[in-house]
Amino acid sequence: MNWFMVHTRIPLNLLEEAYNYLWGFINGLKLEKTDNEFVLKGFIYEKNKPDKLAKKLHAFLNFNAKTLNLKIQTPKISRVDHYEDDDFIIIPYPSIHTPPFGTKILIQRGRAFGIGSHPCTFYCLHGLKELYKICPDKIINGKILDAGCGTGILSIGAAKLGAQNIIGIDINPEAIAEAENNKKINNFNKEITIMKKSVTELSDEYDIILANLYGNLHIEISSSLCKKVKPGGYIILGGMNLLQSKDILATYQQNGFSLIKTYQDEEWCTSVGNVNF
Repeated sequence: MNWFMVHTRIPLNLLEEAYNYLWGFINGLKLEKTDNEFVLKGFIYEKNKPDKLAKKLHAFLNFNAKTLNLKIQTPKISRVDHYEDDDFIIIPYPSIHTPPFGTKILIQRGRAFGIGSHPCTFYCLHGLKELYKICPDKIINGKILDAGCGTGILSIGAAKLGAQNIIGIDINPEAIAEAENNKKINNFNKEITIMKKSVTELSDEYDIILANLYGNLHIEISSSLCKKVKPGGYIILGGMNLLQSKDILATYQQNGFSLIKTYQDEEWCTSVGNVNF
């Protein structure tokens, strides 16, 4: 196999910069979370010279770390002989070489939010996989809403897990266009429907709602969002700054939300819960 992995430990305040830097050189990207930091893994085909990329990444990180007074570990290179098939790997599209392993999500970068670089996007995808373990039927046979879909990355993640009925909504025309394009390049035209709407315009109920939004909006629409969850259904709440998360969760709990699990770092958190009235 001619695949290699360039991987390094990254503090939160350099995560998005490192991810975005690798985007232009790599054939696949994956995040993992340790207790205190993130592990960024870039998958690269041998002909793209992984050793040179590791040196470039190290120089880039060192340059950016100086202003933050941080010490950066040297990126490591390892040959990929085997990799777990169910791991989400984000593929910058188009790519000449695509890793022959992992659960691949192809994303063509634009101006909309959601290429996998933000911790909350990672947490939402992770939470989605955990829900699949708990209630696979609600994902495969249920109705899923991706509220504020951005690039459509969470909708595509759900479809990769077998979801057949996903509605992605956003009020940003650029996001709508990008989500439409990304669902097509992932071949999910039937499974995913993208609409230019706000949550308050919807009348249907959903088994699972994915809401990777921002603090004030969460508080504004919490009542409306919870009313759109079928009894016993689930919500994944992303995009919450830790400073706001207690107020946001309290607002959702007033509307029937019951917390199951939270993923967090020193700045951001994502919570998974069900809704019962």
